[in-house]
Amino acid sequence: MKDKRYIKAMLKAIDVARSEHDRKSSKTDGLRVIKRFELVNQVSFDPLDKSHLQMISGNASNERFFRMAGYVLKR
Repeated sequence: MKDKRYIKAMLKAIDVARSEHDRKSSKTDGLRVIKRFELVNQVSFDPLDKSHLQMISGNASNERFFRMAGYVLKR
């Protein structure tokens, strides 16, 4: 039961990372935001913690921007 709750919360966290106004960012970008959160804060991400969700909210578009900028600058 706990595993299903965690999986559901993680899927919701990925959607929270993607902004409601800009759905161009993919779910992969949402996962990248969570990974970057863990690297910067050196804390494992907890999708059930509201403060963690607030910190990643809407940042997938930023992650997408910097990834695309990296592709352009490598050319």
